[in-house]
Amino acid sequence: MAANAAIAQKAIDARAAGMAFSNAADTRGVESAGSNPATLGLKNDFRLEFNLFSAVASISNNSFSKSQYDRYFTTGDLLSDGDIDDILNAIPASGLRADGQARLNSLSIYLPNFSFSVFGVGDAKLNIPKSVAGTTPARQQRTRQGVQF
Repeated sequence: MAANAAIAQKAIDARAAGMAFSNAADTRGVESAGSNPATLGLKNDFRLEFNLFSAVASISNNSFSKSQYDRYFTTGDLLSDGDIDDILNAIPASGLRADGQARLNSLSIYLPNFSFSVFGVGDAKLNIPKSVAGTTPARQQRTRQGVQF
């Protein structure tokens, strides 16, 4: 459970992503709460930091890139048989995996050598086997049309 909370914290902000999630080694102010309290003793240029509310969420998967998502799921066009095959071929044998992380921060205060933060983190994982993903309604419809009853 603690590992999942740590994973959820890594998707906090653009700075974390830009530093390959190694920013806990050099946190300052409010961001030190929960990631690296040892940095509370570091010298800062400010004496007070206050954050009333913030939220961040991220979703990722092991199969589709942003360009594939835009091409197949945002145009409003009907998917062709080739499109469906491309989508299904992008799913690895281990299945379609989706990960989601979220953090809600309701109150954070930083003073030199002191930090207080009230926040919640969440982590979710979903794995759909490739055999299930391959039974899309469109594929089932094509199969039914080819079979005489």
